[in-house]
Amino acid sequence: MNIGKILKELRGKRSLREIERESGVSHTYLSSLEKGRDPRTGKERKPTPDTLKKLAQVYSVPYEWLMSAAGYMDLEEGPADSEYENGELPHPAMQTDSAGWNYRAGGNKLAPRGVKEKKPFYELTEVLNGSAPVHYYGQPMSREERERALAMLEVLFPGRRPASNAPKEKR
Repeated sequence: MNIGKILKELRGKRSLREIERESGVSHTYLSSLEKGRDPRTGKERKPTPDTLKKLAQVYSVPYEWLMSAAGYMDLEEGPADSEYENGELPHPAMQTDSAGWNYRAGGNKLAPRGVKEKKPFYELTEVLNGSAPVHYYGQPMSREERERALAMLEVLFPGRRPASNAPKEKR
């Protein structure tokens, strides 16, 4: 099930304007999210993490679950794909402890044991040592300026060494 269908199912019989009042997300944007397409361009529309956070609160579902359904996160632990048709995650209300999920005390909100966020990161030493152009306030940095920046970082963060799983420096 795609994120648009999930959002529409979560809304149920409530109006888009009601969800707009509760979440602060415009009803036109909500409508296009549910349809999965931008009405002007026809391009696929995916909600932002901030929008998902607001909607998770309104719909009383776990933020992590919506993030996973939208493709922003991988749930590391949880039900096996083979337990569900088409390998899709079921709605949180259908989860049971036997499926491998945790439930918070006093409620039925899902708390996944492991969430792996898909966020890119940049190793600053690789950026400054790399061949790609680097700018500071719109001005390109020369090789000398990059080396000075690295030297200043050493002063600011003495004793910091690469983590064992960090990309190796290229000098």
